[in-house]
Amino acid sequence: MGPFIAKINGTDKSKLPSTGPWSFLREYESPIVEDKLEKISDRGKNDAKVRCTRYTTCKGEKGDAMED
Repeated sequence: MGPFIAKINGTDKSKLPSTGPWSFLREYESPIVEDKLEKISDRGKNDAKVRCTRYTTCKGEKGDAMED
């Protein structure tokens, strides 16, 4: 998200669409505030690794269902 937010914040708002599905970007403000981010715990890192490993085992590395 960081690079996307930086790009939107650094873009001249007048160059963004004023109508249509992307018009919300003219007034977009990130809900993520850097000084309020929480650090992930060691337990959280381990849980994420286990879930990711399980997901890729079940779905394959590209997210596609593996064939039997």
